[in-house]
Amino acid sequence: MTQESDNQLKTIIKVSAVIAVLYLFLVSIGMVGTAFKGMGRDFAEGLFSSDASAFIGLFIGILATGLIQSSSTTTSLVVGMVAAGTFGDDPQLAVAAAVPYIMGANIGT
Repeated sequence: MTQESDNQLKTIIKVSAVIAVLYLFLVSIGMVGTAFKGMGRDFAEGLFSSDASAFIGLFIGILATGLIQSSSTTTSLVVGMVAAGTFGDDPQLAVAAAVPYIMGANIGT
């Protein structure tokens, strides 16, 4: 093999790896949403009720990020829960209810 063909092969492998990791990340977000649907709406609503204080949501986000040491994972979980309808059926209210959890995840890092 020549140096040029070796470099092309390495580039193809790197691009393929990035695409595979991105695909797995997106699939895992979908699986989180499915898992929250499987746990039952009552459990998730009790855990993340939209009538809870914004400060409680903030501290839940901080705690979750501290426990799993990844704000990206916490944020992905919250996004999956919003998509699953855990925070309510109205998309605007669901996003508004999820903001304190996301802020807590960012502070927790």
